[in-house]
Amino acid sequence: MKQERDAGREIWTIGRLLDVTGQYFRRKGLDSPRLDAELLLCKVLGCERLKLFLDYTRPLDPGEVDAYRELVRRRAAGEPAAHITGKKEFFSLLFEVNHDVLIPRPDTELLVELALDHLRTLKLEAPRILDIGAGSGCIAIALAKHLPTARIVALDCSPAALAVARRNAEAHGVESQITWLEGHAPQAIPGGEFDVIVSNPPYISEAEYRELDPGVRDHEPGTALLGGNDGLDIIRCLLRPEALRLTSHGVAWIEFGWLQGPAVLELALAAGWPGVVIRKDLGGRDRCIELRSRPLPAPAGLVLERDAPPVLAALQTLDAPTADLTSGESP
Repeated sequence: MKQERDAGREIWTIGRLLDVTGQYFRRKGLDSPRLDAELLLCKVLGCERLKLFLDYTRPLDPGEVDAYRELVRRRAAGEPAAHITGKKEFFSLLFEVNHDVLIPRPDTELLVELALDHLRTLKLEAPRILDIGAGSGCIAIALAKHLPTARIVALDCSPAALAVARRNAEAHGVESQITWLEGHAPQAIPGGEFDVIVSNPPYISEAEYRELDPGVRDHEPGTALLGGNDGLDIIRCLLRPEALRLTSHGVAWIEFGWLQGPAVLELALAAGWPGVVIRKDLGGRDRCIELRSRPLPAPAGLVLERDAPPVLAALQTLDAPTADLTSGESP
């Protein structure tokens, strides 16, 4: 390609700059090289991604190129794109993020989807929801946007994270639906029963944390990541039946690491939860545990072994239908 020059400087179009930057990020081993290149350029130009493609052949002025080059340097050095842009999309909503909050991950959207499906089945007039470990507020706010009559309590131990969450709630127009509480779970969990409880607690073990990608370990809050020696300290506390108070039709979902499913299942059964299911994410990996205060019915045609160990019994019902578990009738 013939390189054009203007007053001694190379002319960069939007398209060419994205192509070169995407290739550079790919050589650096970044997970989403092209997307990161686009998001950083949107930050410089103050536009949406669609605008980049509409103006694909537009030349950039030297100041824009210089500003972009600085953002590319930061991303190549390991700083997350979400921290550079100050934004991250979650459940098709845009959230402010910074070093005080965990960057929302797509896998966590499963908690929102499960909660919405359950509450739409119940058709409650004003469901009561608890979000433990609210962080940026992405889970609570996504639920509030889709459930305008819901009343949500969101708990986090970090005042800095709650400040971010409050700004996000205001930006999305749901501040009146959410009560933000500062404190540690389970001690700070408010009284009363909830129709839905969701939590994305810290679940990284100390060994995993030492080996974690520096882009995560060096830039996201350790308190939102570290779950003790085996990663399950907070989850153990939450699995105590007295910690999570559900209505008779209530359900709780707690996220965990994709290799922690068997250990979390054992803990839940040992704690006496009668209705337990491991839910998988879109990648087919164990992602969260579903807890109910009443037993799950076995799928039609399945006969559980007499005197089967509790773990085996739970595993045999992992694919049990759950759409009508609140009616009191077997499907």
